[in-house]
Amino acid sequence: MQNACTFFSTEKAINTTLMATIKIHLDTRKTAKNGAYSIVLRVSHNREHRNIPTGLRAKKSEFSEKGGQYRNNPEGNAKLLEQLQLYNQRLQEIPVQKLKQLTAQQLKLTLLQSESNHEVTMHIFWQREIEHLYQTGRTGNATVYKNSLSVLEKIHNLHKPFSEFVFKDILDIERRLYERKLTVNTVGVYMRALKAICNKAIKQELVDQAWYPFYKYTIKRGKTTPRVLSLEEMKRFVKLEVSSENKFLYSSWCIGKLINKYLKQLGEMANTQEPITTYVFRYTYSNIAKQLGFSKDIIAEALGHEYGNAATGIYLELFDNEVLDNMHEQVCRKVFG
Repeated sequence: MQNACTFFSTEKAINTTLMATIKIHLDTRKTAKNGAYSIVLRVSHNREHRNIPTGLRAKKSEFSEKGGQYRNNPEGNAKLLEQLQLYNQRLQEIPVQKLKQLTAQQLKLTLLQSESNHEVTMHIFWQREIEHLYQTGRTGNATVYKNSLSVLEKIHNLHKPFSEFVFKDILDIERRLYERKLTVNTVGVYMRALKAICNKAIKQELVDQAWYPFYKYTIKRGKTTPRVLSLEEMKRFVKLEVSSENKFLYSSWCIGKLINKYLKQLGEMANTQEPITTYVFRYTYSNIAKQLGFSKDIIAEALGHEYGNAATGIYLELFDNEVLDNMHEQVCRKVFG
């Protein structure tokens, strides 16, 4: 298979005649939190440039700007090549006289608008959605979509148009996920991401509503078992004596993503059966409060949850702070003795 660099070299002479080129480029104007940048298809025309997102990202150390490809990622390069070939084909189909009259922005729009529904593979569309989520600051959803695509593309061919994806493909994906010994809820995460992508494709009119393969499929949900610490474990935790060498565990544990890392270490020191996380703490607090006789509604208010009749959206009045303070005091007295 050609790599992106080889393909671009063979197409360069053709596109130069047309006064326009398309090159794989690392857009370093904006970086993600992990230091990665968006990889784009840079459309150059009349000394102006416009970018078309590919949905892929890379750090500077992972990408060769000269070669227009990942340094050590064959799968990523294959995905880039797929998109580069697609847009170069469209560029060659634009009449020379029309091309001369287009600005760089108009050329970009022409390339995008000339895209047929059959050309847009599920894989390309999914990557674009990931990039769109990153660009709009919805990094949580972007991460879920990215992780789901990474798993599903390894077990099923997504390099095909949506119209060729049918109900039996959903069943095949489900079967292969369970063969990996994944839990029901983990499989559900991947299937919901796939379902969302299919819905987005319909909304963007890449495929007709009648095609929808999820009509006959129900995403399963497993029962979530709350993970809690026993009262004795909580007492051991609050009585921990941390040496000066490890005092950073307490002073640093509330810094963003590090909190669960440090909580886990403290849990090991307290010899708890359940690895401690903020999630475990919240359930433990709820469990102790419930043992003390407090109602679910008061506990929900303390945790910041909505409560009452969710179907109608009618919620109870907020409890007076004195009621919550009383519950907090009793929980703390129970834990600290």
